[in-house]
Amino acid sequence: MKVTVDVIEIMWAGPYDPDWVIKNATTGSDCGIYQIYGTHSILGTETLLYIGKTEDGDFSARISAHSQKWSFASEPGTISIYLGRLGAREPMTKEKWSLWDLEIDRAETLLISEATPPYNTAGINYGSKMNPETVVLNHGKRNRLPNAVSSLRFSTSPGTPDWKIYGEERNS
Repeated sequence: MKVTVDVIEIMWAGPYDPDWVIKNATTGSDCGIYQIYGTHSILGTETLLYIGKTEDGDFSARISAHSQKWSFASEPGTISIYLGRLGAREPMTKEKWSLWDLEIDRAETLLISEATPPYNTAGINYGSKMNPETVVLNHGKRNRLPNAVSSLRFSTSPGTPDWKIYGEERNS
């Protein structure tokens, strides 16, 4: 199977206290994807609770809006946040800026689909609708996220009539 794959790279930093993010992550480059960790009453401490993205603002505005109505406010313990900024070898061009929001959407979708945080229940199965095929590489302080996640697992064909394990023909 030959496919074309888009690669999205994220550099993660953290952990940060929510108040620090609200006060300091306010510049134009302070946007992308974030992870929220805390104690979950069933899953325990340092649980990945939520993955989100900035939409039309920076991390500060998004975390500030979240903190007004944390869906996990009743969970015990403190919250820590990891911030992910997209990057690549190629310089950012006008054309690339227009694709940037789409890359953030696709990266968030795949990360939620792979990590299944308890407060992201609505987006867990959307990775199967990913097109084009996408690989997200997580660099830096990614905490519990895997090094790489991919939509390729949704496009493979095990279980279909034409798919065979190599060598099966040799044994028949």
